[in-house]
Amino acid sequence: MISSIYDPLGFVAPFHFTVKVLLQDLCRKQLGWDDKIPEEDLRRWGIWLKELPKLEQFTIERCFKPTDFGSVISCQLHHFSDASTIAYGAVSYLRLVNAKHEVHCSFVMGKSRLTPPKACHHPKNGAVSCRALHKTGQNDTSRT
Repeated sequence: MISSIYDPLGFVAPFHFTVKVLLQDLCRKQLGWDDKIPEEDLRRWGIWLKELPKLEQFTIERCFKPTDFGSVISCQLHHFSDASTIAYGAVSYLRLVNAKHEVHCSFVMGKSRLTPPKACHHPKNGAVSCRALHKTGQNDTSRT
């Protein structure tokens, strides 16, 4: 069920991420196939399952620029990355400024990954998130 969520641009990554963390936590507990899942983990799973139908209602604008925004005088692509002991990720936003100096930001894409079960040190995760950011930037420019 979890791997059936198709999200190549990372729009629902925060939703998907919570259940990936749960699965990794269960793996760390080294439960057997027939072992009972702890109550707290069942509760977390139930909360995620309850939220799953809301994905059907999720919509995004296809165009980065709102229709009534006017002419764009500035266009910038901003990339951010970060890491922790649990995960690392990168995100890209498009920042537009119109002739009235109004600003509009649009989510372009995001990537997130869990750190391997054998935890890496935090500084290494930072380097990995920078690499993910670099790859994201390469992917962005290859589409233009």
